[in-house]
Amino acid sequence: MKFSRFIIPALCVTLLGSCTKDFQETNTDNNNPTAVSPDLLLSGVIRNMMDRQVGEAWGIGNIVVQHHAKIQFVNEDLYLWNERNDIWNSVYSNNRNLQNIIASTQGDETNPYYGVGLVMKSWMFSLVTDAYGDVPYTEAGKAKTDGIYQPVYDKQEDIYNGILADLKKANEVLATVPSNASFGGDPIYGGG
Repeated sequence: MKFSRFIIPALCVTLLGSCTKDFQETNTDNNNPTAVSPDLLLSGVIRNMMDRQVGEAWGIGNIVVQHHAKIQFVNEDLYLWNERNDIWNSVYSNNRNLQNIIASTQGDETNPYYGVGLVMKSWMFSLVTDAYGDVPYTEAGKAKTDGIYQPVYDKQEDIYNGILADLKKANEVLATVPSNASFGGDPIYGGG
C-alpha cells in the first residue's frame, strides 16, 4: 500500500514531464523529407535517364538487328517489343523529381538548377514524344499539385513548340550564370 502510494504519483509526474508541444518537430520521418537539395535530385534524374537510355539502345538494337543470340538473355534474339516501355516509365517517373528541382528554385531565373531543369525536361520529353507521338506534356506530373490524374495528350507539334520555348529560356538562364558558380549533382560532367 505504502509502495503504490509513492509509485503511482511518481509515474504520473514522469509521464506528464515526457510530453512536449513540438512533438512533430522532434519526431520527423527521415524517410519522407519535406525538402531535398536539387543537386541530390538532379544526380538521380540524370543517372536514371542515362541508365534507361543505354539499356533501351542496347536492347532495341539487339532486337532489330539480331546480331547475337545468347542463353543468358533468352529474349535478345526474339522480336519482343512489348518489353520495351522503359522510355515512357523513366520519363514520367523522373519528371516528378525534375518538377521538384524546378520548384526548388522558386522562380529564380538566375539559379542554374532552373536552366538545367528545363534542359533535362526538354530532353526527356523529346525522347518520349519521338517514341510515342502524342503524349501528356502540359499536364504531366500535376496529380499532387493540381489534382490532375488523367492528363490530356498533347499533340507532338505542341510538345516540340514547348520544348523549343523551354530550351530558349534555359539558354537565357544559363547565360547569366557566372562561370565560377558552384553547381553540383551532375555525375557526367561533375558540375563543371
